[in-house]
Amino acid sequence: MISDAGSGSRTPEPEETTDSRTKQQAALAELSQFALQGGEFSVLLDNSIGLTAEVLQLGFCGVLEVLPSRNEFVLRAGLGWEPGYIGVATFPIERKFQAGYTFLTQQRVVVEDYASDTPFTPSPILKDHNIRSGMTVQIPGHDAPYGVLGAFSSMPREFDLDDVNFLRSVANVIATAIQRKRVEDAVRNSEVYFRGLLESAPDGIAILDAKSCIQLVNKESERLFGYQRSELIGRRIDVLIPERYRKYHSIYLNTYFSDPRVRPMGVGLELFGLRKDGSEFPVEISLSPMTTEEGTVVTAAIRDISERKKTEAEIRKLNGQLEEALRRSERLAATGRLAASLAHEINNPLASLNDILFVLNSQPDLTNDSKMLLQSAKKEVDRMVNIARETLAPHRNSGERLNVQVSDLLDASLESFRRQIEQTGVRVERHYQKNSLVSVIPGELRQVFTNLISNAIDAMPQGGLLNLEVIPEGQDVKVVVSDTGSGISREKLEEIFEPFFTTKGEHGLGIGLWISRNIVEKLGGSIHVRSTTGEASHGTHFTVCLPAVHPARASQTGLRLVS
Repeated sequence: MISDAGSGSRTPEPEETTDSRTKQQAALAELSQFALQGGEFSVLLDNSIGLTAEVLQLGFCGVLEVLPSRNEFVLRAGLGWEPGYIGVATFPIERKFQAGYTFLTQQRVVVEDYASDTPFTPSPILKDHNIRSGMTVQIPGHDAPYGVLGAFSSMPREFDLDDVNFLRSVANVIATAIQRKRVEDAVRNSEVYFRGLLESAPDGIAILDAKSCIQLVNKESERLFGYQRSELIGRRIDVLIPERYRKYHSIYLNTYFSDPRVRPMGVGLELFGLRKDGSEFPVEISLSPMTTEEGTVVTAAIRDISERKKTEAEIRKLNGQLEEALRRSERLAATGRLAASLAHEINNPLASLNDILFVLNSQPDLTNDSKMLLQSAKKEVDRMVNIARETLAPHRNSGERLNVQVSDLLDASLESFRRQIEQTGVRVERHYQKNSLVSVIPGELRQVFTNLISNAIDAMPQGGLLNLEVIPEGQDVKVVVSDTGSGISREKLEEIFEPFFTTKGEHGLGIGLWISRNIVEKLGGSIHVRSTTGEASHGTHFTVCLPAVHPARASQTGLRLVS
């Protein structure tokens, strides 16, 4: 949700947008790189807050951590606040406060001027610092949200959607670092815990004589290996070692008895214990010599490190996710530069095409069919100009919102594929209900419909059924585009809206659905997909939900929702 007390978010100029997004992407790349390097969490927080304030040119920024037991926020870290606030100042988590609303609803919130009509009351901290405007986003967590990231100004300020998305991306980097820190803390705590247990002998303990026979075991050894104590006393330690290691283990023990001292066993090697049921588990073994009246014996402390292995695997997974996020950020930056270059190169030939079409349309001997074809060509060239412009900046307002019938835009998009539909033998069914009025930028929404229809036709090269539906439902209008193609696997569905992901191999760029989702979300809607690949039933079903135009909705002011 974006709460806007003014007339709407500012639409930046293209040059300003490019410069702003470049700075934002550079800042995110820097933060991601620092997180990948495993820097101190407190330093990452300070860097995140400093870069956010610098890039957004704001005087105040803060991380509000949740105190669940007290249902309060505490200002954990920040920039611009008076001394004595950071780490001390608290306020309740309530919906009347901007940060509380963000935390409780998981919505992004923008207030452009607290002095204007707004549903929120400034929190005590904001009042103390005369804050007039600001943005808040939730910092997600593994089990529960960590808190809220906010950026504020003592002056009224307009924010665009790029600013909100940048703040959300910084919050995601912080969330990933928090989870990584918690995992690392868990590893460290686990090590401390196990060392403490070793001192009080809760680890598996086995005392061996010079012949490697077990003289004594403790209760934890029984639990680890599944044997009763009486089953182990007097038997060689080999019974607890996988057969593939026994030969080397005997040699190692003989060498150890010739130079007994405290040391770990199998440094640099993965060791495994063998349970009575034949299953294996990773272990860590420490050897300590002890002199008795009967000679030297060895105390082997055996620790099950299965959980540590799982934790290390999770850390590796988190590192991989951070690396992938950094690579994706770099690819998006490169795509932006490529898009700017392509737009410049395409505009000139498109202008020439428009001139040629104008000259042709001026010929006196044109038939009516020829004139209709020229008009259709002119519409398609104009649409190419709009697509090039929208591809450069899918998040910015690029036109005036108009109240239009969804079915009209859907039919206009379908008309562009009439010849392709005839050639492939695709059958089209349309089911439109009345009262499908929405407030949108027509060119953008038509681009969404064009992408969906094009994908559906491509999925049915041998023909099939293309179904188009318009369904008013409560406060929304649903648009359904479905096909009877081969379908999309569940694994691919999870990435279908990601940039550069395509199911068309070399025939697709992988940005159509990504752009479509950005456009729909900018219009305040949502897009969903489901697909089946079975033999009896297969195909893909896209649903676009958009806010309907109703008198009650149209009368609302000062509040704008962003999904």
